[in-house]
Amino acid sequence: MAFPKLNEIFEEYKDRKVNIISINPLNNSTKDSIMTNLTISRNKLNFQIGFCANSLTKNLKLQSYPTLYILDKNKKILYSHIGYNETDYKINIKTILDKYLN
Repeated sequence: MAFPKLNEIFEEYKDRKVNIISINPLNNSTKDSIMTNLTISRNKLNFQIGFCANSLTKNLKLQSYPTLYILDKNKKILYSHIGYNETDYKINIKTILDKYLN
């Protein structure tokens, strides 16, 4: 699961003005809200999770979850990745962040 790795990355980079926001592509139903809150508490997430309209998922051309985007302060996409691979995930994110922040 990507959440624990993203949590680690957030903790490591938060003092360097890196923020992580997870966007939940499900609808805004009570059931989805409950499941999101359970996910937050089970994984002790330190970053934000929000809901989005289906139009956002279409505009971003999301095909699979999780899809990761790393954006700079001007909202330019520096990196994107579809899916989750525990070995590569943290290494790739850290490489991009370190390159951009240094």
